[in-house]
This record gives sequence, structure tokens and C-alpha cells, in this order.
Amino acid sequence: MQIKILLADDSPEKVTYIKEALDKNITYDSLDITKSYKSTMMAIKDNTYDLLILDMSMPTFESRDDKTILTPRPLAGKDVLSKLHYRKVEIPVIVLTQFDVFGRLVDAIGLSDLTEDLSKSFPNNFKGCVFYDPQSSKWVNELISIINGIEFSE
Repeated sequence: MQIKILLADDSPEKVTYIKEALDKNITYDSLDITKSYKSTMMAIKDNTYDLLILDMSMPTFESRDDKTILTPRPLAGKDVLSKLHYRKVEIPVIVLTQFDVFGRLVDAIGLSDLTEDLSKSFPNNFKGCVFYDPQSSKWVNELISIINGIEFSE
């Protein structure tokens, strides 16, 4: 089966490793990459995807020159899931993040609490959360396991 994947992540290094993991472990038709909340939402509006691999923290916009430092939006991934839910777009979403705490001070939320919140709030989209650690291959096994558990429509 061929699937069309959208990978939303603003880290070029992480994108490279994710693409390598996908290439070695699953068969897919295409992989589109976005680097911000806005470009992710535009891609979803303009295309149909079978899977969204989503970073939790991304900037709102992409920089035009790749030199401008953009402020991360700590829960951009949750904002994407909220928008999908609101628009009734049922695409399977896997959150793949290298942070274990999101937000600041009193608004901070840990990865396990966030995973529980996303499961309850977005049951039609959210398929799981994977902690990305470039020093380990555990994240690859977790990601592929979740993908293999998704029933893609033909």
C-alpha cells in the first residue's frame, strides 16, 4: 500500500533522521515537509494525506531567508490538532518531539500529561506520541510500531 505522508518539523537534522527511518522501515508514496504551523495548515488544506508526523514545537511562520531566527510556538502541534478537529479532518497524527516539557513555568506540561490530553481531546486523529532521542534507536521502533498499527484506507 502506498501512503502520502506530511512531516511537520522545523529541525533539518531531525527531518533527515525521520526520513531515513521511514525509508528503511515502511513503503510510502510521497513525503511532504513543512516547517511551521502556517505551512502545515496550508499543506493540509491543499492536499490529502494519509499520515501526519507532527513536531509539537514549531514557529508560527517559516523564515523567508533561512537566517531569521523565529520564536517557537511551544504547542504548535496541539494547535494543528485543534484545527483538524474543528475542521473535521480525520488524518492520523503521530507527535514526534524531542522535548519532554512544553510551555513555561505555571503553563508547563509534561510529555505524559500532554499525551493523555491529546488522546482525550483528539481521539479521531491522535495515534501516539514518540520522544525523539537522536542518541537512541528506540524512537524509530516506537514510530514504526505506531505507523504499523494504523489502518490506512486503500
